[in-house]
Parts: sequence; structure tokens; C-alpha cells
Amino acid sequence: MDVLECAKSLPDGMQLAGAVCVAPATYKEWEIPFPNVPVGIIIPQMDGDVISLDGSDIYEDLIADTQYTSTAELICLKNANHAYFNTQLTQPDLNHEEANLAKLMPAQQQRDFLAGYLTDFVKSAVTTGQSVFASASPLESSAYGCDVLLRVHSGTAKMLYTAESDDLLTCAGSAAATREIASYLPDQNTVETFKLPDGSSLGRYDLQRIVWSGTDSHVTIPAAGDITVCRFLDIDMALDSTDSQNSGGQPLTLLLTDADGKTAQSAIDPSAAALLWQEGELTEKTGWDGNPTQEYSTFTPLVTMRLDLSKLDSIDLSRLANLQMSFGSSGGDSMMLRSISAAA
Repeated sequence: MDVLECAKSLPDGMQLAGAVCVAPATYKEWEIPFPNVPVGIIIPQMDGDVISLDGSDIYEDLIADTQYTSTAELICLKNANHAYFNTQLTQPDLNHEEANLAKLMPAQQQRDFLAGYLTDFVKSAVTTGQSVFASASPLESSAYGCDVLLRVHSGTAKMLYTAESDDLLTCAGSAAATREIASYLPDQNTVETFKLPDGSSLGRYDLQRIVWSGTDSHVTIPAAGDITVCRFLDIDMALDSTDSQNSGGQPLTLLLTDADGKTAQSAIDPSAAALLWQEGELTEKTGWDGNPTQEYSTFTPLVTMRLDLSKLDSIDLSRLANLQMSFGSSGGDSMMLRSISAAA
């Protein structure tokens, strides 16, 4: 994160155009506000050095800064480790898991990803003032020859719903919703086996756990507002990978309703990254209190599911009333919902 603080010591006549943090670690509290420039954060899924994937915490703190109006993106690089970004590091990460060694991508492939992303980031930040994926639609599950999980944020986006909201979700059929807390503090963390990267250094962040057990299930979310100037609807979410029924992707349909009751529907591709199961298994570990506990073997970071609003011409986007999520899996499952926003 020192890369974000370098703006304070640049020579006269120079200014920071953007910043990329590669497998960053949090070792001190950051000064707010952050430099108001495009930011890209890369977290390697199998990091055996910064094993808590601190870049996710940094991203949460960044988007919580109300003075930040630029664009930011969090990239979880699948099957990548900490060392392979560096040509001088030839051994596996210090705290690597033996089971992950066979899954790691070749070191050169990991470095080629970084080179490709950095090249495009510099070009995008300098010429457009945005991060690489800020205007991408749809948000793909691969980039530069590697599998990725993307989360994107615009500081000027209109926030329609957050899990911290006191507004209640309306559930129908077998669906149910409960508020959960992701935190690095064991006595506050309630997400159980759902293995998100450690909770924000702010102490915690809220999530809505939505569960269902049949195709008749849906939840209605109070996401009202005027989004006529916005291009995308961004939903930050993650499916519960502890349920192997998700391995083929989870059917999901979005229904937007305006204040006059008119509706627009969009079926989300089950292969969208936000709807995919992350390969792993439940494992036994010793908790902070010394007692045995279970957790998923693979991190399941939140992912942004993006909907192109230009395709929804049957409703009045200046008077959006709510958003309904309908689930198509007859076997049922659960997901975590963080926020819904509309980005220009």
C-alpha cells in the first residue's frame, strides 16, 4: 500500500495517475483519504505468503472512503501464488499448502498475466482516467490467458442497496435472508464455513445470506432510485461453494420493477463468474479459541455480477422501485449479497 502513499512525495510537476498493488499486505493503518486515482489490486488465490489475502481488506477500505471518486478493481487470480510474480523467487511460498502445488499455473504464465495487465492499466489510467475493467461488460471469468474473479467499483456509482441497510428483503417460496458478519475477529465472524478473505481492517463488513430450496423461490430487494444516467447494474455477491450443486453454475433471473409496476427481466448466464462454484472441500482446523472448527479449503471472494442497463428499455429507470432475484436450482443453495449499485 506504500504505492498509494507515494503521491505525497512525488517531485514537483509530477502527479500519480494510478496505482497497482500486487499481492499486498496490510501492516499498518492507512491514512484516509486514499489518492483519488484508478487502483488495481491483484490477490493470488493460493498466496502462501500473505495467506489472508489482505488485498481484499484494502479494497473494502478503499471503497468505504466517501471521498474516493475514481475507479477500483479487485482481481483474484486463480491458481496463482505470491512468489511467481517475481523472477528472483524460484521456490514455493513459505506457507504454501502441499495440495495446491499441483494446481499452480506455471510461473511464466503468472508473470505474463501481470505484464499484460500492467500494460493495459497504464494505458487506461493515463488516457481514460479509469482502471482496466471499469467499463467492461460483461465481466469475464478470464483475462490475459488466466482465470480470474473480478470485483469492480466506481466512486461515482449510485448505491441502491447495501447489506448494512435496515431495509428488509422480502422473501417468497422457500427463500430466506439473514444478516451475517465477515470479520477477522472470531467473536464477531458469523459466516462459518463460507471462506471469504479476512474481514475489513475496519473490523467487519455486513452481508446478507440468502438461502433457498426450490425453483419457486425469490427475494425482492428495495433498490429504489433514478439510474437513467447509469450504464451498469453491479451486484457484489458470492455463491456458497460448500454446496457442490453449484459446480455447474447457478441459474439466476433478475426482475427490475419501476414505480408504475412495469418490469424488465434478464436471465443471467449460469457460467458468469459470480455464479460459479470455487473448487475445494470442507477441512478441519483449530480455531483461535483452540477448539476444532471447519472451513472451506478455498477462498471464495465476492465477485461483481454486471447487468447492462441499455438492454432494459421496458421500464422507467428514473423511477426504479425494486429488484427481484429468482433462483432456478431445484436442489437449492445459498449466496452472500454485499451490495447493489448503478455505475455510469
